[in-house]
Amino acid sequence: MQIEANNYTIAVLGSGTMGQGIAQIAGTAGHPVLLYDVSQEQTQSAIENIAVRLKRSVNKEKITDKKRTQILANIKPVQTFEELAKAKLVIEAIIEDLLIKQDVFFQLESLLVEDAILDNTSSIDLNEMGSVLKRPERLVGMHFFNPAPVMELVEVVQSTETDSEVADIVFSLAEQWGKSPVHVCSSPGFIVNRAARPFYSEALAILKEGGTDAATCDAIMRECGGFRMGPFELMDLIGLDVNYAVTCQIWESYQRHPRFAPSVLQKELVDSGRLGRKSGQGFFEYGVDVEMQVPKNAPESPAPISLIIEGPEKLPHSLLKLIERGSLKTKNISGNGVIRLPAGAAVMISNGKSSTERSFDLGENVISLDLCLDYFQSPRIALA
Repeated sequence: MQIEANNYTIAVLGSGTMGQGIAQIAGTAGHPVLLYDVSQEQTQSAIENIAVRLKRSVNKEKITDKKRTQILANIKPVQTFEELAKAKLVIEAIIEDLLIKQDVFFQLESLLVEDAILDNTSSIDLNEMGSVLKRPERLVGMHFFNPAPVMELVEVVQSTETDSEVADIVFSLAEQWGKSPVHVCSSPGFIVNRAARPFYSEALAILKEGGTDAATCDAIMRECGGFRMGPFELMDLIGLDVNYAVTCQIWESYQRHPRFAPSVLQKELVDSGRLGRKSGQGFFEYGVDVEMQVPKNAPESPAPISLIIEGPEKLPHSLLKLIERGSLKTKNISGNGVIRLPAGAAVMISNGKSSTERSFDLGENVISLDLCLDYFQSPRIALA
């Protein structure tokens, strides 16, 4: 179904990072957008931030200056709930607090026309959220990912009460906005936030254990794992307070299962006001004159004279290609996928055990080569 954007008013509640992004998306698509925040200063700051981002797009020739002016004209800051009455769709992107969200939706329901759609962007269970509403069938989830104007995926979430037609309208809107929506049922964390918990929690555990520093971990995940951003820079972008709140919600929803447990390290940063990019400090520091932390590479050392590859057929093709490109003399013999150094140490692809445990099991010194999507193309490899 095609929705005529200029006749379909959208309200966005909350003018933080996510609210700004959603307002920009809707404004770019041609919708009249009403942007509300309890702080008028925050709302004005949001408009200015959107203007700056759009100016960058003009400079990169992604949009024209005329288009930038049109988008900004589509986004109108408002100061009261009553001004939202004409909205056909209200997208809420406020604080991660169930009771506050329920109260906001309860107030809005009495102001809006009966066929208006209420839209929640958080990972909180939609069934619980809609339990206070007279028309829970008009409540749907539209879960964006940060930065919203760039990320294509949108999870369209249905509760047990959500009218399928409502979900289809929101799905079609997302498609019109150039997004790639997917239908999901309301469950703790939905798809992405549930699957992403180990991405954050294991990285936090590695940092706490002293396995490596944040910048090096991010570099390994980007260059070896193929992620666009590492876990620490992504948490800083999302906001540590938001990321920590989502982790706590999912943990509680799964009866505090230990694999979803929040990190004390992250809680300490949140409690101290180090919330990431928006506060200027998180795992990293931000500012005009601040130098970003760089990964710690191992110092250069002399290469061995030769290598023995025991069982090359059991090693990744990209790793063999990397070795062949070098100048080392190699000899292939049968075996279980071990790269033997002249000093006797065995280099093995990581199998999940620590190098210490593997050395004890095998009775020889083991160096674990961490997993990598493509050893030949990656500018980095990780050894333990």
